Amino acid sequence: MEKDPHQLIEGIMIACHAIRSNNAYLYLRYEYGRCYRTMQKAVDEAYEAGLLGKNILGKEGFILGYGEFQEDGHPYFSVQLRYVEEARPMITGMRRISKPGRRVYVGRDDVPKVRNGIGVAVISTSKGLMTDSDSRRSGLGGEVLCSVW
Repeated sequence: MEKDPHQLIEGIMIACHAIRSNNAYLYLRYEYGRCYRTMQKAVDEAYEAGLLGKNILGKEGFILGYGEFQEDGHPYFSVQLRYVEEARPMITGMRRISKPGRRVYVGRDDVPKVRNGIGVAVISTSKGLMTDSDSRRSGLGGEVLCSVW
């Protein structure tokens, strides 16, 4: 959690999709204040970059938002996924592309399109996290983290 908190957030999003959950909860013991601050910063960064909330995946209509709350003095994070008619999830598939043992980098001309533009690729660029279309518009390449459709 302290070394790569964004990887944990990605795993939580994938797990929520797999079990068709609207929310995710992360329990951190009180003694792990540094870890809590690291995770809070990562969640805030993911929210600001649009992975959560109304931007990247939120802007694309996959995620409704996230929240933070405390229960018995312990902090929790909650991620709310979007569902459409008849409890069908907006996210029908996710694929992790870059992995610790195999990082995938693309140049600005090679940014992939997911399902002919129906899905979204999340790219880590020098300007922060972006969707594939934002990355192409900005003329930036980077590490391809995952694709969502």
